[in-house]
Amino acid sequence: MSAFLGPIHYWLYRKIEIQNNLANELANRLGKDTVAPALQSNFEALPEGDLETFIQTDNIHGWLQEKIHLVERRLAFTVEQLVESTITMAEIEEVAYEVGTQITDLTEEATAKEAFAFLNNTLLDGMPCDHVNMMKEEDDNQVTWIRTTNLHESFWSERSRLENYYDLVRDSFIQGCLVNTQLEYGNDAYREFVIKAK
Repeated sequence: MSAFLGPIHYWLYRKIEIQNNLANELANRLGKDTVAPALQSNFEALPEGDLETFIQTDNIHGWLQEKIHLVERRLAFTVEQLVESTITMAEIEEVAYEVGTQITDLTEEATAKEAFAFLNNTLLDGMPCDHVNMMKEEDDNQVTWIRTTNLHESFWSERSRLENYYDLVRDSFIQGCLVNTQLEYGNDAYREFVIKAK
């Protein structure tokens, strides 16, 4: 990644902000008096505003990696604390879905390729150099890809990994993003994924 601040850095930081917002929305809607204060007290806040005013320009790659890890920890903490406080995963997934509906700009005419591009610009999968997603099939009617490595699981507890909490939240968010489209999303064993025309 370049040592100079460029479009790719703004693109990546927007994805970091989106995941951070998801954690905040879950905490504020489902644990306003318990999980939200704990989230604030246990983790630093993600900087807001123009990226160039606060990013460490002498360590752009390292700084962005640090913020990725921060929002990964914030999301895992939020979901796990909500579950511990007797909030169900169904309730968490419902809020994640709603957040997806609020952020999407996909319309009824969106193709599978357009939807994948939107998700690629929205979902956080490490750094671009991590090459997490490997394309298997790509056309307007269907896009299929494989997750080559799960960069998220190390931030979650063993129980959360066994129950696939991260993917349940992510899948619900994706479903929300597709709400206005004529497309459906599939997840095969949390490794192979598809967006296709209904």
